[in-house]
Amino acid sequence: MAASKLRSAVYRLAVRVSNKIWGLWGFSMPGLHNVNTTDIQSAIALGCRTMSNVFDADDNDVPFFRSSVLPVASLAFNPTLSEAHVPGRHLNALLTAEDVAGLSIDESTVEKHTAAAFLSYSGSVALPLNRAAQDGPPINFDDHNLREGFHALYALARYRDSNRAADVAASSIDAIFNYWDPESGWDRGRLRSDHGVLWPRQRTFIEGIARSIGPLVKLYDAIGYEPALKLARVLADKTTEEYFLPSGEYNQEKFGTHTHSTTCVMSSLAQLADVTGDEKFLERAKSFYENGLNEIRDEIGWVIESMSLIHISEPTRP
Repeated sequence: MAASKLRSAVYRLAVRVSNKIWGLWGFSMPGLHNVNTTDIQSAIALGCRTMSNVFDADDNDVPFFRSSVLPVASLAFNPTLSEAHVPGRHLNALLTAEDVAGLSIDESTVEKHTAAAFLSYSGSVALPLNRAAQDGPPINFDDHNLREGFHALYALARYRDSNRAADVAASSIDAIFNYWDPESGWDRGRLRSDHGVLWPRQRTFIEGIARSIGPLVKLYDAIGYEPALKLARVLADKTTEEYFLPSGEYNQEKFGTHTHSTTCVMSSLAQLADVTGDEKFLERAKSFYENGLNEIRDEIGWVIESMSLIHISEPTRP
């Protein structure tokens, strides 16, 4: 509980620092009026509108990843997290909103995200790759993006009956079994020699491939593809043997500082338990929810995106 209180204090300090930075730029935090607190569908529609307007017209409508507000409002390409990450996030959300909430999603929006998703799988190996530069081929691999890649393929297979998405998903699962092992991890040398794949970032197991358990379960549930469930089980077994322990403890050094990935894996274990009926996975998710999660959440249950140190320097006035 002491650690939880400390982190809550850190969150509050971060808010105060943020307000101070706004003041240094000569701005005050804007007040909010007439905030929607009751209409869930309208809130979903507003989110869908944002996801439908994030495309770079100068980059074949690949969605932007990076966004900033101050000191200059901008959207930008990211060499690891553009086409390999954003389309999966958005296709999963947009097509689910269309199905569940009955919202009308412009098909051109779906087509642009779809094209970007398939761009990331257009390399010589069926993994979600990103271009190192906008005029180059997809070559950068970050296994953090496997979750988003499978989310894109799942959403297209389920909501658009895309045989192409199902085929790419099958090839991707084959590639993972070929180049990844639960004991030794990724064979990075062979991936590079076989396909020229580069690894710009280092991730923990939880921050990387473990995140894909959830969309693999969704893929299996949607189209009945057994290898998707097989891979999800392999990943979940390693997760519960080495990370999500019976004690439910949180170890930042083992899990990694990207706490959103930790909560992704927690919910993924619950999804796997729901589909398979295997109570072990649900028990481990519940144990972490009741114990380790308290180390990274605040009083209302919010978990910060990442616990990485953020270096804040005094801004220069425009």
